[in-house]
Amino acid sequence: MDCDPITLTRHTINEQKHHAGARGEFTLLMSSIQLACKYISQAVRKAGIAKLYGLAGETNATGDDQKKLDVLSNDVFINAIQSSL
Repeated sequence: MDCDPITLTRHTINEQKHHAGARGEFTLLMSSIQLACKYISQAVRKAGIAKLYGLAGETNATGDDQKKLDVLSNDVFINAIQSSL
């Protein structure tokens, strides 16, 4: 087992050093997406306790019923991407 794993954050920061014109925008975007994934993963694990199972009571553009976790995930990703701009 590797005792020194390469994390997404470490990889993007190391790669950024190899590009002279890099200003960290991509690194910030990837960090924001990573945080959103962690938040959603936690929400999925606690969905029963937090009452996140079931329908949200809305429909999407194609007429499908939206699930509570879908709505939460969408909001989290939108916020994460907006904060990285």
